[in-house]
Formats: sequence, C-alpha cells, structure tokens
Amino acid sequence: AITTWTHVSSGEFHTVAIRSDGSLWTWGFNQNGQLGDATFVDKLEPLKIGSASWIAIAAGKSHTLAIKKDGTLWAWGRNFFGQLGDGTVIDRALPVQVGTAKNWTSVAAGTNHTIARRDDGTIWGWGDNSAGQVGIGTIIKTSTPTQIGTATWVAIVAGESHSLAIRADGALFGWGNNIKGQLGTTNPTFSLTPFQIGTQTTWAMVAAGSNHSLAIKNDGSLWSWGLNDDGQLGLGNYQLQTIPTQVGDIKLWKTISAGQFHSLAVRSDGSLWAWGRNVDGQLGDGKRVSSP
Repeated sequence: AITTWTHVSSGEFHTVAIRSDGSLWTWGFNQNGQLGDATFVDKLEPLKIGSASWIAIAAGKSHTLAIKKDGTLWAWGRNFFGQLGDGTVIDRALPVQVGTAKNWTSVAAGTNHTIARRDDGTIWGWGDNSAGQVGIGTIIKTSTPTQIGTATWVAIVAGESHSLAIRADGALFGWGNNIKGQLGTTNPTFSLTPFQIGTQTTWAMVAAGSNHSLAIKNDGSLWSWGLNDDGQLGLGNYQLQTIPTQVGDIKLWKTISAGQFHSLAVRSDGSLWAWGRNVDGQLGDGKRVSSP
C-alpha cells in the first residue's frame, strides 16, 4: 500500500490527493474533466496528473484547483460559472493556469465558486456569485480572480454558497448565503462582502459544509452554527443555530472538516469523531443512523 500521501480533498464524486514527492493524483467521476487527465472518462484508481510538484489542492463539486511549488495556480473541470478563473466558462479536461501570479499559497473550492490566498495575505474570489459567495459586493459571477476587500487573511474555506475566512488578527468573517444562519448571524440574509462573526479574535481554524460552519478557537474549543437538520452541528439536537455555539466542553480539538450534511474532527489525542447525516454510512461507525 502507498503510505506517502500528504494532502487529500474530495469533491462531490471525485477525489484529488498529493504524495510526499509532490505528485498529484486524481480519481472518481470525470464528466466535466475534473480529473485533469485530458479525458472525460471516470477512473477507479488514482491517476497521476502531469509531472509537476504540487503543494496545495482543493476540490469543488465538479472542479479542481491546485497550486504548484512555484506558486502558480491551476484549475480544471466544470466551468459553467467561471469557477476555474481562466476568463472563460468552458470546461477544461487539462489543468489551465489561473492568471499569471506566482504567489498563491492556498485555495478553497465551494460548490461552484473558488476562493484563493496569495502570500501577501490578500484573498481573491471567482465563480458562481448568486448569493454573494465571491465576496466582491455584487451577485454577478466573475470568471477571473477578483480581490476581496483589503484586509490580511490567514485562512479561507468555501461551502455550497457561503465563504468563511480568518483575518490575521484572529477575527472570523463570512460572506454569501446566510439563509440557514451559516454566517453566524441572524441578519443579513445574504452578505455580499466579508461580515465579521461576533467580536472575538481567538479563532484558529474554520470549515464550511453545505449550509453549516465549524470553527476551532485558540483554546481548542469547537464551535458550530448554521443548518442542523441532520445533527451536523454536533450539539445533541436538530435545531438551526444562527450564532456560533460551543460543541460540548472538551477543549482538545485540533482539526475539522465539514461535508455536505456531516462533520468530522480530530482531537489532540489523535481520535477521530464524526456526527450528522449517516444514511450513506458517511460517519464510518458501521451504521446508517444519523447522530447529533
């Protein structure tokens, strides 16, 4: 078995991963070219894409993004909303470079939009913007990277139609769709530009599900908000939350990940925890019973 994987990201029906040698591998559904192998044929096993050395990846619903070691950003797959950022709305079955910048450090893919960060701390958005999820003050989609505000940012994530980011001072912001409270406030229903969530500046990590959000504070506490129909907030109930609410009283959380309607987190002891929707077995507990 291969034991050199370092990064992994999953879209709706495809997966992308990086090995320790910097090689990029994709597999799964390929209807829109999201595997990047110049075909539209599904792949049942990992397939190496090109020969470059890669440092970061993100998979959207059916588009894929990756950053090379030289800081260039590349995209492929579905492009109906301009989510590839290459100035077109044409699907790409091979990686295409996004602009000419060579200082990209991280990238996040929502369902049909993309957010990326450069080494100067600026963040940029493009793609589907029907709920303001690109964060540029309009609801017009854009097919090229457009800068979001002027702040310095350290972390970015993207959900179905909302985005979240942590500013350099530890403040948490959200923008886009808030119809299920996923921006951590009751008002507005949509935010077309970054909106601060609460007043605290102790946020360390953030994750975005389809319509829910998760975050970890510097003290290791875990917080959640947004849609909770399947118990994806982990609060022991199924009630929507419009403000960040602490998940239990344990302060040992290290990393988080949010799926469409379920959530996963790792504690400092290396134990893995899952909650939310489980009708497809996504919680990995051997059952098909959802857990709040």
